[in-house]
Amino acid sequence: MAKLRIALYLALISSAMTCLVGILLGARLMTVLYRTCMSLLVFSAFGYLIGKFGEQFIGTLLREQEEKGQKVDIVSQQQPVHAGDSKSAFVPLAPEKLERVSRPDK
Repeated sequence: MAKLRIALYLALISSAMTCLVGILLGARLMTVLYRTCMSLLVFSAFGYLIGKFGEQFIGTLLREQEEKGQKVDIVSQQQPVHAGDSKSAFVPLAPEKLERVSRPDK
């Protein structure tokens, strides 16, 4: 989409300048219209090509920036878990163990 915007803006600016210069120099109406149309056509194609190559160039720069970034995994050192250690082993909550759960008084 950027290619079309660049092409449109470049073509409009160049055709407006061509039309203004043609009128200031006192050229005939047909000459001004012909030059303006040719300027619009040429600069829209030129702007599209500039946008196309610019978009590819910026895309490669962004991809290179992505690849150069540091990939950091934040992982703490894991402590070895022993199967015989009952204190650190997970014990699911069972109905007979509900007596140990404290409730706030209302």
